[in-house]
Amino acid sequence: MFSGMIVFVVISLNEADKEREAQLVAELKTIPVAEFEENFTRYSELLEISPDNRKYQQKVLFYSEKLKAVERAKRIEREDKAKALAEQKESEKKQKGFHCLSYYDGSHRSIVKYVEKNLRDPDSFEHIETKIWPVTPKGEHQLMMRYRAKNGFGGMTIGKVVATVKNSNCSATITLSE
Repeated sequence: MFSGMIVFVVISLNEADKEREAQLVAELKTIPVAEFEENFTRYSELLEISPDNRKYQQKVLFYSEKLKAVERAKRIEREDKAKALAEQKESEKKQKGFHCLSYYDGSHRSIVKYVEKNLRDPDSFEHIETKIWPVTPKGEHQLMMRYRAKNGFGGMTIGKVVATVKNSNCSATITLSE
């Protein structure tokens, strides 16, 4: 009597599996091949019902590969967008002239060296600010740097240097020094 119930349950599960299999096969007929995820989901469920079915195995493998290819293409597209954005930011930075300035304090190192070399007390030099204008059609930037330094009487004065900076190599030509 007890073993009869087990057989009954097994038979019911097989009938339910067969009904679900027929339902999934009918659904698959309405799903376009290009719907990789939908097809993969249904064929995976069919493979759980009939693990030995070679057609289901091949379809799961086929759609699995298609999904991987789609993910790869999306990842490559994201990487390309990120790279293009980084290149755009770097180009904007170069157009604005920031690539020629120090990351530490925003000064132009060769102009600072020029000013320090021409001061009475080079150790008293203090950078205040550097402003740089966008590149001109000639490929140059205008730059203005303000600084503080000791004068001949020992007091602090504010000085200004104006220069032209080449965008290509960041070399500077002093045009005004006060």
